[in-house]
Amino acid sequence: MKRLLIRVFLPLAITALIAWFFFSHITLTDIKSAFARLPASAVLGFIALWLFGTWLRALKYRILIAHKLGMGEMLLITLVRNFAVDLLPARTASLAFYTALTKRRGLSLEEGGASFVISVFYDVLALSLMLGGLILFFPPPGPWRGFIITGMGILFLLSLILIIAPAPILRRLLNRPFIRSRTRLHKTALTLSTYLDAHTAGRERLQLLAISLAIRLAKYVSVFILFCALVPVERNPAAFSHFSLGLAGTEMSALLPIQGAGGFGTWEMAFELVFRGLGSSQADLRLTALVIHITTQAWEYSIGLLAFLALWLMGRAKANRQKANG
Repeated sequence: MKRLLIRVFLPLAITALIAWFFFSHITLTDIKSAFARLPASAVLGFIALWLFGTWLRALKYRILIAHKLGMGEMLLITLVRNFAVDLLPARTASLAFYTALTKRRGLSLEEGGASFVISVFYDVLALSLMLGGLILFFPPPGPWRGFIITGMGILFLLSLILIIAPAPILRRLLNRPFIRSRTRLHKTALTLSTYLDAHTAGRERLQLLAISLAIRLAKYVSVFILFCALVPVERNPAAFSHFSLGLAGTEMSALLPIQGAGGFGTWEMAFELVFRGLGSSQADLRLTALVIHITTQAWEYSIGLLAFLALWLMGRAKANRQKANG
């Protein structure tokens, strides 16, 4: 009951509270007008880049699972993972969906979980490199410059350590009496160690990092297209750099233990606070955030649910074939 309260009723209550706060300042007419300003070309541009980024993410997962699943299956699993991201706080739902779906396709929980977690580390490393490069050429305005540069440096070092360190650490732990005396724990650690040792090649790591950078760039450019369509902003590298810092700060709201349902409310509040902190002078940041969030979530939920249905039908068909074959 306590878990249900925290994961369902509390987010719904927060969403209702934030919705009341939002609609006390924003009317439905305002939202309709904002959507009317959003051209179909911008939405199609977002979808095209989003699909490209999703394909790259599926490719990255497939590399991390040693090509044990076909690209079609991996793409469907990635689409479900994308829509599951905001179902629970701190992105726990995406891990749960991903590991459950890969297990049904024949992977162990250790392989599925490890591939997902390592992918996250590469995402963080790629984000720190992308933002670091943008900051180098287009320094952020205001007093936050030192804080942002320090934060990027910390993220870079932590993600690099977490990518490199797990394999040798696990190899040492395998010989410890505490682990060797517990059969199940030792078996899990051995599976993870074997998995990690298979993904230490320098060439593969560079490939994964390059793919992760392309994923980050595709995602941020796709949302920047929507942003430019809604507000009067110059479409140049400096504006993209400023926007990317704001979006990265906004995405940190996903780490909050309690959020609005689907991230609604908390994401919009973070968007406005971060962009204001970076010196943005746009008057309708809250409305802009809401329209961007609705557009991106509507697309991700729609295609994610279709992918989930396709995987379910594939599973049913496989079960029926096995039953027919005895």
